[in-house]
This record gives sequence, structure tokens and C-alpha cells, in this order.
Amino acid sequence: MELRLLTTFLKVAQLQSFSKAAESLGYSQSAVTVQVQQLENELGVRLFDRIGKTVSITHYGQEFIPYARDVVSAAARAVSFTVQERDLTGTLRIGTIESIMTASFGEILPLYHEHCPHVNTQLIEGDTKTLSDMLMHNEVDLIYTLDDMGYDAQRIKLFECPQEIVIVASPKHPFAAAKQLKLADLVNEPFVLMPQFNSYRHQFDMELAHQKLSIRPFLELESTSMVMQLHRRVQRQRKARFDGGLPPAGDRGDQGDRP
Repeated sequence: MELRLLTTFLKVAQLQSFSKAAESLGYSQSAVTVQVQQLENELGVRLFDRIGKTVSITHYGQEFIPYARDVVSAAARAVSFTVQERDLTGTLRIGTIESIMTASFGEILPLYHEHCPHVNTQLIEGDTKTLSDMLMHNEVDLIYTLDDMGYDAQRIKLFECPQEIVIVASPKHPFAAAKQLKLADLVNEPFVLMPQFNSYRHQFDMELAHQKLSIRPFLELESTSMVMQLHRRVQRQRKARFDGGLPPAGDRGDQGDRP
């Protein structure tokens, strides 16, 4: 009898719903159904009654709950007893995409090192498919990405939360003062975008297609940090013009550093 079957059973019993249990555990609903059926076959009894979309626990299921809890609790104690009162050591290999590495890990890593000073952390950059393959081949310990990874019995989803897709413009742009904008208002603007294979670029393109809109970016970059550098460079140039103007290009001392 597998521990994951007991965990799934307890979650369905708690939420009285296969779909809510699947969402909570990071599984598909069909996977939860299969696991419950497998447990019922092993026990030889029916644990839940299913009538349409309604799920109710049976008498056998109710009686089985304390046994399942005891096993899950004992397993958790067995796993944790060796690490109690010991500092974590070893190497943690984290795979992530370039945008998350740039935006988040500068804050995350110092905090992690503060809590786990004896752990050597390796941060590995790649696209989501490459990182997923590395995870399957045990080349990284966990991955942090922006894609919907879907269900896979070989993976455990530890954390998931929605992220907004944000379009950034200069505070001096005419749109900056607008309280509300439609996507159609932006299509003629000069965009700097990530490549089309990028996950959130793909979501952006899907929304454009849904609204029967299209844009033609003047620049596509794989590097989020480069996009940020270009944005800062443009802001500095605009500020210089606002403060007193720029000299002609041939008189500047930064000709080799122009975008």
C-alpha cells in the first residue's frame, strides 16, 4: 500500500471532493480517481459513494480514516527523526528560468543561506523544457518556473501561485497617466518582448489572438536583464535631454556604448 494513496484518500475525505483534492495536491482529477480506486481495490471495500458530482464517504471510509492518519503520521516521523536537531548539509541544485533568477533569487538566496549556512547551493539557468528533463534525470533537485507543468506522477508540485503579465512603460509616456487601457490601445506601440517560445510571451500572444489583435515588436530578447538595462539606458537619455539636452552624437564620449 503506497503512502501517496493514503494521502490522497485523506485529502478527498477532508474536502469531500475529488476535484478540490486534485487541486490541493497538484494532481489531475483523473489521477485522484485512479488512486482512490487503487486503494479501494487493495482494501476490498468502497471508501466513497459517487452520485453525479456529489461525493460522500462510506462507513468503511469513515472507519479507515484513523488508520490512514496513523500510517501517514508514522511515515512523517520516520523521515524526520534523523534530521532533528541537526543542521542541513549537502548540495541543493535549483533550476530556474532567467527572468526568475534576475527578479527573485537575489533576495531568496541570502535568506536561505542565513537559515541553512552549511548547504552549498547551485543555481542552474535554462528553459522550462530543459529544466524539466534535468529534473527527470536527477540533474537538479527542484525547478522554479513560470509554466504550467501539468500532472506527472514522477514530480511533486511544492508551490504554485498565479502571476500577472505586466506591460511596463516610461512614467513620461502618454499612457502612464491613463487610469485604464485596453489591449487594443497598445498594439501600435514599439514593444520589446521576449521570444515567442517564452511562456508568458506565449500567453500574451494567445490573448492578442483571442482579441483578433497583433503586434510587431521592434526588438525581441531572451535576456530579462538586458531588457532592464535598455530600459534604464533610455530613461537616462531622456532625463539628460529633459535637463539640458544631449550634444550631437559625434561630440559624445560614449559612442562605443550606445544602444
